[in-house]
Amino acid sequence: AYYIDGVEHAAQRLKVVANLNIDNAHEETLMEFHEVVKTLFQTVFQQEMPQIFMDKIISNTNFQEPYNGKFVVFENEEFPSKRGYCLKFFVQNAGYL
Repeated sequence: AYYIDGVEHAAQRLKVVANLNIDNAHEETLMEFHEVVKTLFQTVFQQEMPQIFMDKIISNTNFQEPYNGKFVVFENEEFPSKRGYCLKFFVQNAGYL
């Protein structure tokens, strides 16, 4: 899923979310998520994503890092049922909560 938060003429946060169930083969969804994340980053910053960010995403390591006046965030949340997880990647303006 894709989300855009902000006001009428200005996006404050761009977010991509993937819900993955352990029961289903989710490798394809995971690969698509990684490609969408790279594309979103490149669109926002007009450059390739630093490898350190991609390494953290691939290893499902949560992070929040300032980058060129914005925050780049990745979150991996396990479902309460323990049968899957939710991956979230977003880029937001530094002052946006």
